[in-house]
Amino acid sequence: MTGYTGQTPDTLARDTDWMDDADCQGYDPDLWFDGISVFEAQRVCAGCVVRLTCLEHAMESEASTSLYSRYGIFGGLTPGERVALRRARQNAARSARRRARLHQLRLEAA
Repeated sequence: MTGYTGQTPDTLARDTDWMDDADCQGYDPDLWFDGISVFEAQRVCAGCVVRLTCLEHAMESEASTSLYSRYGIFGGLTPGERVALRRARQNAARSARRRARLHQLRLEAA
């Protein structure tokens, strides 16, 4: 894939100093975007000290409908894996709200 500069688009003005510490620095960015080198990209991400920060950056970017991170490996996860993680987080939040409501109803009934 061409055209990716490794820079955060201006539309995503965030603190990106953490990128300087990423293990992927010095690698060809296509490794994370070509769809062929998924396992190699994930191997590099696996031991990265900013992996979780990278993942959260991608999740926030995708939530704001930014297309730049809807492709490629971020934080060691593929786009499909990030979708699954987002759904799991949403389900967990929904369950927590439901439990809190039930607890409140029990307190009120007591």
